[in-house]
Amino acid sequence: MMEVVRLLGRDYEEATDFLDLVFSKAYTPSDFRRLLPLYYQPNDEKMRCNFAIREAGRIRAIVGSFPSNVQVGDTVLRLGGIGGVSAHPNDRGKGWMKILMTRCLEEMKSEHMDLSFLTGLRQRYQYFGYEKAGMLLQYQISQTNIKRSGMAMDTESSLCFIPLRENDSTYIEKAKALYDRQKIRMIRPLADFYLTLLSTHGHPWVALRPNGEMIGYLVTDEKRASITEIFAEQETDFGEMIRSWFLQQNVDNAAVFLPPWQVQEARCLSVFAEDYRMINNGNWRIFQWENVISSLLTAKGVHSCLQEGILNIDIVGYGTLRINVTNGHAVCARTSEHPDLLWDPLRATQIMLGHLPHMFITEIPRQLQPLIESWFPLPLSWLLQNYV
Repeated sequence: MMEVVRLLGRDYEEATDFLDLVFSKAYTPSDFRRLLPLYYQPNDEKMRCNFAIREAGRIRAIVGSFPSNVQVGDTVLRLGGIGGVSAHPNDRGKGWMKILMTRCLEEMKSEHMDLSFLTGLRQRYQYFGYEKAGMLLQYQISQTNIKRSGMAMDTESSLCFIPLRENDSTYIEKAKALYDRQKIRMIRPLADFYLTLLSTHGHPWVALRPNGEMIGYLVTDEKRASITEIFAEQETDFGEMIRSWFLQQNVDNAAVFLPPWQVQEARCLSVFAEDYRMINNGNWRIFQWENVISSLLTAKGVHSCLQEGILNIDIVGYGTLRINVTNGHAVCARTSEHPDLLWDPLRATQIMLGHLPHMFITEIPRQLQPLIESWFPLPLSWLLQNYV
């Protein structure tokens, strides 16, 4: 007999063993207890985020739906992160994933989530209303770039890096304070902050001056081939952290990832990075379009000059949105007015939240193009340490 259940703390060992089995067979050896220590813990609060299918008492599939809050300026958006999507290798084709994804979507809607994020194959999740979108800036940097850019004129650095440990409460509080200065961020309670940095096998480091003053932190992967999160006290400290990290840690080549709102940091890297590009950073589904558009468009106005105007966009199956930008402030609300544009949700996600220019997605009347080009894409992004 098949049943859909919500897991509890007592299911922790069985569930994580199941996830390790499925993901190790499909991809690379996995250890979910180490991969995502914040989300997989042996208690009811964490494990109840997972829905499972049991057949004859045994787990045959799991999908996790993990809620979080996202601060966007003065607005808090509710986000549901989907992770641990898995079915036993012997049960492929039975439709377990469809059943559990539908269950998670129903719950997110009933709890009035604003948006949802997951990673995975595009067509697989388009079926559930998700589309590739969001953006991350990826910079490829080598020691040669550092040395030839003039950043290494003085090869001695006043900074040193030490691993951030679980009992370093002062450094953890300082790191959280630096992170919390971001206008767009996942709200991370202090009690969860360190475990968040460890997610996806993250290795957090603290940057210190000779007097012991902490001026920033960064998170790398296990092989130090990427920096997935980096925040500094001052703009000048950011460049010094990058220079010192590559030279002191003898990092030959690494990728640095920045969300689109780290504008000053991006300008610093664009001067000397060997290569740079904009990439999608996941699959997104929007539930409350007016909340997401209003907050992100207002946030974009902090760094960009938004053209003033009004645009009505009908999103199929949702309704018509009236977007009004005045003095850099955006308001988006439902309207009964005649729409200027008609998009299905996937296309709307691509144009408003992806980084590909609209001309490569759909045709837009010339008179509306200035507004579209000024307003979109919105600065939607999700740092790797927030993944589930």
